[in-house]
Amino acid sequence: MSKTKEEMLYNFVSDKLKPNRSKEHKELVQNWADMLEVRYNMPQQLSYPALTAQKSPDQMSRKELFWILSVIDETEHAKNTERFFTKQECLSYSISSMLSSKISFPIEFNVIEITEDQWIGRITAKELVRLRDAGLIYYNPEAQRPFLRVVHGQETYVKINSNQSAINAIDDSFMDGSRIPDTITLNIPEVSETEYVDGKLIISDLEHFELVDGYHRFVALNRNTNRNPDFDYPMEIRFTKFALDKERQFINQEDKKVPMKKTDAAAYDQTSIGNQIVNKLKEKQDIRQLLQSSVVINEGMLGIFLDIYYELTKETSRKEIVEIRDLFYEQISATYDYNPDIINTKMSYNETFVFAYLWSIKYEPKNIIKREKEIEKIIFYDGLNKSRTKNYYSKVVEKLKKGGFDNV
Repeated sequence: MSKTKEEMLYNFVSDKLKPNRSKEHKELVQNWADMLEVRYNMPQQLSYPALTAQKSPDQMSRKELFWILSVIDETEHAKNTERFFTKQECLSYSISSMLSSKISFPIEFNVIEITEDQWIGRITAKELVRLRDAGLIYYNPEAQRPFLRVVHGQETYVKINSNQSAINAIDDSFMDGSRIPDTITLNIPEVSETEYVDGKLIISDLEHFELVDGYHRFVALNRNTNRNPDFDYPMEIRFTKFALDKERQFINQEDKKVPMKKTDAAAYDQTSIGNQIVNKLKEKQDIRQLLQSSVVINEGMLGIFLDIYYELTKETSRKEIVEIRDLFYEQISATYDYNPDIINTKMSYNETFVFAYLWSIKYEPKNIIKREKEIEKIIFYDGLNKSRTKNYYSKVVEKLKKGGFDNV
C-alpha cells in the first residue's frame, strides 16, 4: 500500500531526527533548538523531546513540523519544506511563532466535580489542539508508560512506547465518524492554581497539563487535525490534580481493567462487514438461536472469519455481501437440519473456524487449499488456541482429501 504524503512527512522527519551519541550530532541538536527558540519562540523544553525522538512526529502540529524541518533545511542547505508543505503553508508558518498560540490565563472549563481533585466535562478536538499548539500538553514519562529503548546500529535512544496499530485504528474511526467519544485524562500539577466555582474549573496559573490517559487517542486526533484543519470531534475530558504517586496509582488502576478476549470483543465491532453479515443472519428465526449470544456458534469468530477469509472492506459490493450471507444461511440451516442436536452443543473458537471453513468451500474438496494465507491469518488471530486450531484444520483437510465432507 502506498504511503500518504502525511505518512511520508512523518517518516522523513523521524529519519532526520534519529539520534546518535556523536559529539557532532549533539551539537547539531543544540543548534536546531537554539534556532527554534530564536526564530519561532519555541522553548527548548518543548523542542528537545521532538529533536531527540522522545516525541513522535505524529504528535506534532504541521506548524511544528514545518519549524523543525525549516531549521534542518537551513543547516543542510536543502529545501525539504517545499516537498511537504504548500506555498501558502510555507509563507504562513515561516512568519508564525509560539507567541501567536499563547493562551491567556485564567482558562475555564465547564465540568462536574467528582472529588476535590477530579472533574469531568466535554472538550472538542479543536480545543485540545489549541492547548497543544500553546505547548500546554506534556507527556510525563514518570507517570505514563515507560519510554521504549530503541537500538539502532551502534546507537541507543528512547522514545514513547506506543502501539501504531491501535493509533491507526482510532485514526480510522475518527475519519469515518464511527468512534464513540471516550475519555482523555489531563493531570494538573499540584503547584498550579485552580478553583472550582459554579460548575467551572478555573485555572489561573499552569505550566502544562500532563497527558495521563488517552495518549493514542490524542495522537489520532492530532493526525486528523493535521490532515484537515476543519476537523473537530467531541470528547469526554477528565481533569485531575493528583500528586505523582496518586497519578501513577490511577494509571495502574486503569491498566488493570479486565479486557475481553480479542475474539469476543470482535463481535462488538459494528464497523466490521463480517459482523454486519452475522447480525443479518441472526434476524433469521430458524437459525437465530444458534448465533444469539454465541450460544452454539461463536459469532465473534464467525465475523472474524468472514472479514479475513473474504477480505471484506467498505468497498465490498452489496452483491457479494448478500451472496456470502445467503451462502452461510443455507449452510448453517443445512447443518442444523442434518443434526438438530447441535443446539445442545457450544462451539469453541476453533470449531467455529473449522465449520466456517467447511461452509465456505461448499464441501468441495477441490477448494481445500483455497486462500491458505487468509486461513493462516485466522489461525494466528490473537486469542485463538493456535495449536489446537491447526490440528483441527489439518485433520479436516486430510479427511476431505480422502473422500469429502461425509468422512469428517
